Amino acid sequence: MQKKLKEDRPILHFVILGTSRVAKWLVREAFWMMGFRENAILCKITVLDEKGEEFVRKIKAEYPGMVKSDFDVEEIELPEVLGENIDFHSFQLADILKNIMNETPYGYFAVATESDEENLSLATRIREILVRNNIEQRNETALENPNPIAILCRKDQIAWTAKRLVIEKEIYGDRWFNTWSFIPFGNLSAYYSWDLMAGGTFEKLSKCIHYQFAGLSPEETKAGSEKAEQQDKVYYGRQYNHDSSYSLALSMPYRIFQFRDINGNQIMPIAWEIWDEKAFASVEQLNYLANRSRGVKESEYKTIAVWEHDRWVRWMLSRGWLPASADDAVFAVKCGNERQQLFVAKLHPCICAYEGQKELKLALKNECGMDKDFYSYDMANIKDTKRLLALEWLKEREKEDGERA
Repeated sequence: MQKKLKEDRPILHFVILGTSRVAKWLVREAFWMMGFRENAILCKITVLDEKGEEFVRKIKAEYPGMVKSDFDVEEIELPEVLGENIDFHSFQLADILKNIMNETPYGYFAVATESDEENLSLATRIREILVRNNIEQRNETALENPNPIAILCRKDQIAWTAKRLVIEKEIYGDRWFNTWSFIPFGNLSAYYSWDLMAGGTFEKLSKCIHYQFAGLSPEETKAGSEKAEQQDKVYYGRQYNHDSSYSLALSMPYRIFQFRDINGNQIMPIAWEIWDEKAFASVEQLNYLANRSRGVKESEYKTIAVWEHDRWVRWMLSRGWLPASADDAVFAVKCGNERQQLFVAKLHPCICAYEGQKELKLALKNECGMDKDFYSYDMANIKDTKRLLALEWLKEREKEDGERA
């Protein structure tokens, strides 16, 4: 399918206010999460702050693959990352936000300065400006479906206040004219919840993904399995393996969003309610999606495999890795490197177009005697989406643990 031109596509704009360490993390996470099948949506990331331009320059210096113009990977579109200098306590804020919303209605805002109090105050101003702009534009749809505003709130009491900030809720309920609809995140008590301390649902999904990529069947991951124990050491002993699997687990709701059934309809049952912090974060929700992931055409798997590979490429770039050619990989192996990727230099030959992995496979096999079929790995993972969502690789182990208990 021919790519759509930029002017023909809707724009998804993620706007971050602040230059804290969390703001830097948000830029990197959004960079690899923002992507749609067949590049149907143009993605942008903008950082607003007094030192917004300098902040983004430093990020790109540390992670050069995020410089869209310098490290374009063939056939893979990267989000545009921009920084803009702004004084939050001036008329600049209203002018910039209006320009953003006049360009696209699909704006997502995150406030992440160093001060919780400043974040709540700034988020309140953003909501005021957005509502005023929607009133001026007579945009009823935007009023009834407000743009998400996430707020970094480390302090529990401010997070609690931000989430429940309403006017006359008893009479009107949660409507655009009486609630600010904030999404607080980062509060300390959440870090120490039992779910997160035990790993949580996404950690379970991440481990299933690791087993699947390692070529283990669900039956081979029973308690006491030598193969499973060996892969546990690889999973927990190598940060690269754990982080790669965990990023895929986090992206699974986005993968489901891309899927279409045999009739061309999305398999996601309803629109993602972004204000629901439990959405897609429970075993029950994953099982529900697993049951929906049926009746998919064979051609659909190829489309999603391309999307997944593109997502992985963006994730690697956001971690500081850069592309290497098949010839680069062969040369490094012949010089003593034992893997296709070069950890010291952060070079990876799989940072290429999805189809380019076929060329890499042939080069490594013919020149180095290495049998690595990365192309098929991606496809197999996509076809196992339903089984991964059902956490099949952990069911037998948890069943045996329960029987012993």
